[in-house]
Amino acid sequence: MKSCKKGHELDELAKIWLDDKNIFYIWGAAKAGTKFLRQYKDEIRIRKVFDSDPEKQGKILEGREIVRFDQKCMEPGAKIIVCTNFYREVKQELLQCGFRENVDFIERKKFKGIRYYYKENKIYLYRVDLSVTNKCTLRCEKCNMLMPYFHNPQHKALEAIKQDLDLLFRWVDVVELFDILGGEPLLYPGLTELLQYIKEHYQDKIEAVHLFTNGTCILNEELLKISEEMSIIYDLSDYTRGLPQLTGRVDQFESELQKHKIKVNRDRQENWLDFGYPEINHENWTEEQRIAHFHSCEADFRGLYNRKLYYCHLEASAVQAGLFEESEDDFVELDRLSEENKVELIELDQGYSTKGYPGFCLRCDGCGSKKKIPVAEQRGKER
Repeated sequence: MKSCKKGHELDELAKIWLDDKNIFYIWGAAKAGTKFLRQYKDEIRIRKVFDSDPEKQGKILEGREIVRFDQKCMEPGAKIIVCTNFYREVKQELLQCGFRENVDFIERKKFKGIRYYYKENKIYLYRVDLSVTNKCTLRCEKCNMLMPYFHNPQHKALEAIKQDLDLLFRWVDVVELFDILGGEPLLYPGLTELLQYIKEHYQDKIEAVHLFTNGTCILNEELLKISEEMSIIYDLSDYTRGLPQLTGRVDQFESELQKHKIKVNRDRQENWLDFGYPEINHENWTEEQRIAHFHSCEADFRGLYNRKLYYCHLEASAVQAGLFEESEDDFVELDRLSEENKVELIELDQGYSTKGYPGFCLRCDGCGSKKKIPVAEQRGKER
């Protein structure tokens, strides 16, 4: 969205969504909806839960009946908070029914950001991604973090990462998902020390720490121990459909985590979205096309790097690789914030900027890309 009144972009939305007279319906009876209900069922007036799964309909979730969506059965003026990972699909259905986004329905992450700030003067961010290394065990074509384009991949200095964390959590009170990634983060020599630092200083501000890995490294005892203590969730990207020779290593990796009762989400990926880099260039698009492209992406991953929080973690990675010249409109400088302007973090998180889109959108097809490509095709050696 184009920024018109920096520092006050969300004032009108707060008036709409924080009215104590509001009546709400929740869309989504899975994990996200359940978590939202548990947090807010006693704070806001929630009537029922919509869900398209017939097996859930008729059941009770946190004291609310689960029903099939029916616009005619909603109370007049009631609003919908969408609590599902399939927001795009739900959004299209609601728009077709005449509902207005951010007026009649809203995504839960946006609602929470507004409520935390305007009710409690707290900063809530849904997801923050921290890349700790540009080194990887693979060389995947179309890696969305652009790892094959780093000509001299390096581990990041641990002290610099700690400084970034200190700056971030000086202002941020709640991060729902804090993701550690790379490259391959298990190659990072300071990983255990970094996790210990997060545990000692910021675990009370983080709802869940996720570690993204391709499962090709060996898990040492120190890492397993701290992972157990912090209830870290390992997001295991399974590329064995494209690289079947990795099957044994990835199976063993998963088994080791399970043996230590560490949660692991194994994502057996059949294909990837093609984000388009380096071929894509949208420089010839009109401003309207660029903004529409940004809205079609709806990326929810913010990137923490070099004392800045970037709207898009792909751009943060491109900047590190020297592939893209950043614009000051694409991030918030954490070391220039104050109590008076910390709301800029929420405005960035919810997509407000002077141009109406981050600069890297012009080199990326985004999460709305329709092009599918084979998973983890390996790139040849540089000539």
